Amino acid sequence: MNYEKGYVYSLMEQGGPTDVREGYFKEAADEMLCARTLCAKANAVLPDDPSYI
Repeated sequence: MNYEKGYVYSLMEQGGPTDVREGYFKEAADEMLCARTLCAKANAVLPDDPSYI
């Protein structure tokens, strides 16, 4: 089944149940992976490093 972009976030806002096994959850899973990657990169650099932004 095809879900509209943002469907998983609508469910979350309504407090409804979500299921990580459903196709609509992939959008949220992709966002979480991106956030985890950015956090790991930020944590790997010291604040006084010139590449730290």
